[in-house]
Amino acid sequence: MEVSGNIRAEANVDGKAVTLRDESGRAALRYNKLMAFDATGRELASRMKVSAGEVWLEVDDREARYPVTIDPIFSQLKKLTASDGAVGDRFGDSVSVSCDTAVVGASSDDDNGNNSGSAYIFKRNQGGADQWVEVKKLTASDGAAGDQFGRSVAISGDSVVVGAEGDDDNGDNSGSAYIFERNQGGADNWGQFSKITASDGAVGDRFGGRGSAQGSGQGVAISCDTIIVGARRAGSAYIFTTTCSAQQQIQAIIQMVDDLVIQEVLTGEQTKGLKAKLYAAITLLDQGKPRPACNQLGAFINQVKAFVNARALTFAQGQRLIRAAVAVRETICQSRRGQTAGR
Repeated sequence: MEVSGNIRAEANVDGKAVTLRDESGRAALRYNKLMAFDATGRELASRMKVSAGEVWLEVDDREARYPVTIDPIFSQLKKLTASDGAVGDRFGDSVSVSCDTAVVGASSDDDNGNNSGSAYIFKRNQGGADQWVEVKKLTASDGAAGDQFGRSVAISGDSVVVGAEGDDDNGDNSGSAYIFERNQGGADNWGQFSKITASDGAVGDRFGGRGSAQGSGQGVAISCDTIIVGARRAGSAYIFTTTCSAQQQIQAIIQMVDDLVIQEVLTGEQTKGLKAKLYAAITLLDQGKPRPACNQLGAFINQVKAFVNARALTFAQGQRLIRAAVAVRETICQSRRGQTAGR
């Protein structure tokens, strides 16, 4: 687990706890009492450590019966593999997840030449509860040997960004990144939407690559309509903006709600109703039903107000959620006005 921003992690000597501290040294979050069990209930030796800005959970799973549960927040439900995996593909070189969709990079896959690279999309609840199934393999439309497409990946809602640090558009290993969108080229199809490069890219920049040669750090990131791509050899990063759909905006609100659980402001039980309304709004939008989706967002806003009145949320916390939901409703209304004007 990567720690970013102004937060630093410290592990206890016994490896059973990690404290996250802000820039002033104040403890912001503590994860402790680490325990791991296999399917029979047998406790497994486990510890946490901090290395190169990342928190590692180490579990001795020798002779363990799966699934393995960790603390019990983390539970292995599924092992993902590529449908066409081969020796040396480096499947798992990069990973990212957004709600029920995951993307996994395989930077040394050879579909477009040696080490051209690829990435795979997996969807949860396909063919059964908590079943993760591969739904799409991504490759670059202009992929070539040595591109290392999939060296970094990121996903937010219906958008995926894949870095290809070995691409040569601006010279050897200058690098590039590709944007894929769901429903691009057909319903539920993940199609290439755009290719981006640095405006001042040069030989060896490694735009779209990981944070270090050893593979730590995140080379691409996406949140709603904002994409950031690093160029580690150039010592720079680039910000791009794209159009953010109403569904993606709602996914961002879901993350805000989840953050309140992590911060122990609300419990998971308290947020069930909030998230159910948000997920319902996404489903209705996918079905082309904007008015009922707006009704779900209105119900979400009313429930947030109820939490504020009950002092489960502060006024500021409630307003942050309400403003985000109102912004989504405005996006939907603008879309409906555009459709009406076009008739």
